[in-house]
Order: sequence, then C-alpha cells, then structure tokens
Amino acid sequence: MEKASSITISIYDINGRLIESILDAYQSAGTHTIKWNSKEISTGIYIIKLKQDQNILTQRVVLLK
Repeated sequence: MEKASSITISIYDINGRLIESILDAYQSAGTHTIKWNSKEISTGIYIIKLKQDQNILTQRVVLLK
C-alpha cells in the first residue's frame, strides 16, 4: 500500500493574493477530480498552485464567464 501525501490546492489572483484554498488534505496515489466553484469569482487570470509534500506545481488559468 502506498502512503498518502499531503495535498494543498490554492487559487491566487494575478497579484498573488490568495482567493481560495480548495483542498488541504491527505490523498492516496491515483487520479482524483476536484471541482472549483467559481460562481462568485470574476473573469480574469488566476494562478492555481498544487503542493504535494515538497513538490509545487503552478499553472496560470483564464476564467471566462
């Protein structure tokens, strides 16, 4: 059995301000799906930051409504 990893997914605006933390939990290895409810967030450019233990992945996204 593989060990679970600490996973954090956060959304930041283009100025680096934290908009929302959508996940902060331990997850087992494998494929997972998370939905971001952006209903109250305005159209714009955002940064999604995924942190898994010591690894960090960032992705720039454009939210269009």
